[in-house]
Amino acid sequence: MPPLSMDWDQMAKLEAQDKFIVVTYRDHDKLHGFVTYFINPHPFHKTTIFASCGTLAVKLEHRGKGIAKKLLNAAEPLLKMYDVKMIIHGYRSLYNVEPIFPKHGYTLTELQYMKAI
Repeated sequence: MPPLSMDWDQMAKLEAQDKFIVVTYRDHDKLHGFVTYFINPHPFHKTTIFASCGTLAVKLEHRGKGIAKKLLNAAEPLLKMYDVKMIIHGYRSLYNVEPIFPKHGYTLTELQYMKAI
């Protein structure tokens, strides 16, 4: 994987255009997890608004406590407010964890491969 290098300016511009959202999970004002979505019509399905997950993250010490489920459940009504009809989630297979998405009604529709060149 390439090193993480956030384009904060680009995300701020997208957020100002209602094309990027962040949902957080906090306990006693401490951040324990978040999920981000990019919102756009899909280039191959221009009549349908898609939300593509950028990141779903939960602190290691808080995993297995239902935080990811709470984030997904909180995000869906918010995404509906943006007229989103389809949500896309991926997961990184290098972490060797079972994806939680099938448990929440998501269907596997495609796989991606990556190659450094």
